[in-house]
Amino acid sequence: MDSIAGIPFAEEAVKLQPKYSFGHYLLGLLYFDTGETVRAIPELETASRLAPQEPQFYCALGNAYAKAGRKQEAARARTSFIRVQRREGSESGPTAYGEAHNPNPARPQSSAPQP
Repeated sequence: MDSIAGIPFAEEAVKLQPKYSFGHYLLGLLYFDTGETVRAIPELETASRLAPQEPQFYCALGNAYAKAGRKQEAARARTSFIRVQRREGSESGPTAYGEAHNPNPARPQSSAPQP
């Protein structure tokens, strides 16, 4: 299923389970993947608020802020990512913030520069 096709399902999941952090995270990733950064940010913010112990939420949020040109917020999200990852000793997110976040590990990301 491609990202555009998944959006209605993720939106419905968030409506049915508004306190489920991973639903907001998934919806934010789908929006981000389809270029809808403005819509992705509130979903990723909600995911981070609901589950502040999840470093990958801050990683994705920082990427969205950066893409939107919100540099200070991106820096804060990066700091949160590093803090949570170190505190939790988490293996769930990238090992360093600078690594690209790939929301779909089954589809490897291209190493070609993005426009």
